[in-house]
Amino acid sequence: MCGRVNIEGPALAEALAAAWPEAGDWPLENLYGHALINVAPQAWVPVLRQDGTLVRLRWWFPTPPSAGAGLTTFNARCERALASPLYGPWLQTHRCVLPVTSFMEWWRLPDGRRLPYLLRPEAPEPLYLAGVGRPALSASAPEAGGGEAGGFALLTCPARPELQWLHHREPRLLTLAGARAWLGGLAPEVLARGLAAPQAAVPLEAVPLGAAVGDARRQDSALLDPIGPPWAFGDPAPEPPAAPQGGLF
Repeated sequence: MCGRVNIEGPALAEALAAAWPEAGDWPLENLYGHALINVAPQAWVPVLRQDGTLVRLRWWFPTPPSAGAGLTTFNARCERALASPLYGPWLQTHRCVLPVTSFMEWWRLPDGRRLPYLLRPEAPEPLYLAGVGRPALSASAPEAGGGEAGGFALLTCPARPELQWLHHREPRLLTLAGARAWLGGLAPEVLARGLAAPQAAVPLEAVPLGAAVGDARRQDSALLDPIGPPWAFGDPAPEPPAAPQGGLF
């Protein structure tokens, strides 16, 4: 799954400007003026939409009352999304891409401990996460967070074998060409094949982080300081650290 992302503003804006010719029409300076660290669901983040715009949207998919009381969603399984009555109707017209610099995942150990890891590309370039959005449920829904009403969910897929030690799922990653295709016009059969295709070949590096990153209220860059050596994509799974031993008293 994907429950935390990092958007290291000015550096990401520079990378997007270099990679996307249309970026001259985007409000990069306004949306990426500062870093967004340890971003959790319900936050408002800059998102690329199918209409070619870059806007701030809420990372939280609006769910109608008919979907069931209390249903909340910020991730969607790509292998089920097209057939889902919640996401399927919007995949033709409201696909989106969330550019980030990294994301976090927690390694659940047999003894119950959950160890946070930062996942980032091996090369210093943006990560493009595939998503699906929808408009606000009501035309009178207020805008918030300086963005547009409505929201989006990130697509997830089964984790690649190299990452199974960390989690059984990962966000649907797109190459630059894949991000362009995702935002373009896709025939229904092409969209179905794309959702069923294997994960993009985007190697990631995993860096162990301190426990403080588990507090979504914390958003300082020091949270991303590594507490151990990085794991390189394709290496054997790291050895779990020994559990802390309590004293006698």
